[in-house]
Amino acid sequence: MKKIDQLQTMYETTGIHPGYDLLRYMALPDLLGKDQDTVLYILGKNMSRALEVTTIEELIAAFNVIGLGDLAHVKEKRSEDLFTLTSSFIDARKQAEINQTYHFEAGLISGAMETVRGFQCEAEETVKAKKSLVEFTVKHYR
Repeated sequence: MKKIDQLQTMYETTGIHPGYDLLRYMALPDLLGKDQDTVLYILGKNMSRALEVTTIEELIAAFNVIGLGDLAHVKEKRSEDLFTLTSSFIDARKQAEINQTYHFEAGLISGAMETVRGFQCEAEETVKAKKSLVEFTVKHYR
């Protein structure tokens, strides 16, 4: 499927013009190359600090305000937290065959959780395409 056809599918599925997806999933990979994942993760961590996110509730609200989707804090353990991200865009990108990564979102969550928990954190994302959601596991390093 041609890239323009992928974007057209996104537009038809969501009704929203895919300018963000054009930049995020087509232009940035071209610009950043193999360093894309690392750069987006670090950018996300830095953004959480710039937004001054200090609670899990503020993190969830930030995802909604920014338009990244609906973030939910699913589980809290001693050394990790589990979040899920849902959005109609996840499924629309899948249907449009757009290669999607969520390293920026993982970095945003990781940076915020470092502030919330007071420990160094690392977040990993897992796309659950069949469920149209992304799972983020945040590990705390005490």
